[in-house]
Amino acid sequence: MRRRQFLSLATSAAAASAFGPRAVHAQAASAPRIAILSIPVPSSTFDAVAEGLANYGYVEGRNIVTQRFTAPTTAEVPAYAARAVASQPAAILCLGTPPTREAMRATATIPIVMLAVNDPLGNRFIASYAHPGGNVTGNTGTASDLISKQLALLKELVPRLRRVAVLYLGADPSAARVIGELGPAARALHLEPVLVDFTEAQDFASQLARVAAAGVGGFITISSQYFNTRRSEILEFEIRNRIPWMDAIPNAVPLPGVIAYGANLNTLYRQSGYYVDAILKGTRPADIPVQQPTQLDLALNLSTARAIGLSVPPSILAQATIVVK
Repeated sequence: MRRRQFLSLATSAAAASAFGPRAVHAQAASAPRIAILSIPVPSSTFDAVAEGLANYGYVEGRNIVTQRFTAPTTAEVPAYAARAVASQPAAILCLGTPPTREAMRATATIPIVMLAVNDPLGNRFIASYAHPGGNVTGNTGTASDLISKQLALLKELVPRLRRVAVLYLGADPSAARVIGELGPAARALHLEPVLVDFTEAQDFASQLARVAAAGVGGFITISSQYFNTRRSEILEFEIRNRIPWMDAIPNAVPLPGVIAYGANLNTLYRQSGYYVDAILKGTRPADIPVQQPTQLDLALNLSTARAIGLSVPPSILAQATIVVK
């Protein structure tokens, strides 16, 4: 991270030296403006977006200007989406599902680039992956048959696993698709899934208590912003009850749970440059296919494993692409 920042500063300094401060200021003033709509995310997320833009020749302050609209909570995303639209950017980068939904409600004309969203078809963000339609394009963190692989890895991690809780937000449209895939995947592994429906209106701790009461040997969270913002509480629950947690974000900062399998979000954020470049060169979002993840990572947190008294099998360790000791 520090090296990337140093290079960025060095580039800016070189530009100022070659063209003079007035020329650099003029370049920035005439550069296209990109709004970035999100809820609070790690700084590495914005680094990944900047890296993605730089891969296509766009350097902040020289030939592109970005403005962040970071809503403190999910409930405040609509107001920040309205501000992003009012700034009249050339495009809006939406980091995650709630920002994408609210940006679409706020504008049908400004190009929207959704990054790392859940199930864009189920959420009705797009008409199809090949021809998204409307003013939206981008990528998704949803990989086909992900729940099947997560279940298989969790059982490999916990060989005696028989009952597994699946935590999901009932109001999230993308959860229905995953639950539809769950039954056949669990039967193939001789597992009994226990569905635990969460609602935003209820106390989170009391809902977690239902998982402990279900007598399960492990649990999975279906990816949503609702669970992503409560990672520390889920980790505390995992350690206190010594129930292994399978997460869907392998590059979370920090990685709390014992195991995670899914799309590398920073890889998805780096694709920002491809979409912004195409839009700035005149391609309609409706004509830019939505990409599904091609890089899936398996992450292990050995510190959490020790905390819950779990021995990680060598077969799992050999498959891991991210290991936290």
